[in-house]
Amino acid sequence: MTTLPDPQALIAALAEAGFVDVGGRAGLYRRMQWPTTRDGRTASIVVPLDLTYADAQDLMEGAVGELQLVARIGRVAQRALDALAGVSEPNPKP
Repeated sequence: MTTLPDPQALIAALAEAGFVDVGGRAGLYRRMQWPTTRDGRTASIVVPLDLTYADAQDLMEGAVGELQLVARIGRVAQRALDALAGVSEPNPKP
């Protein structure tokens, strides 16, 4: 198992990045909506508040994993756009 972030630190980082707190259940979880989904879609990340609950670690790993996946996809997409525009990146990273 990896070290999981503090739930409040993750919520603060998401809010700073533009995520919107769209609710949750007091003491159990917060639901943070992606900044690009304010058009009515419901894509969100669930952040468990109490890591002692049975599935809280799975939920936290899923939240962090989703952010990592989107970050990787974003880098790959940016490289494709740069290539299309004729910009090259020295030592591209996966």
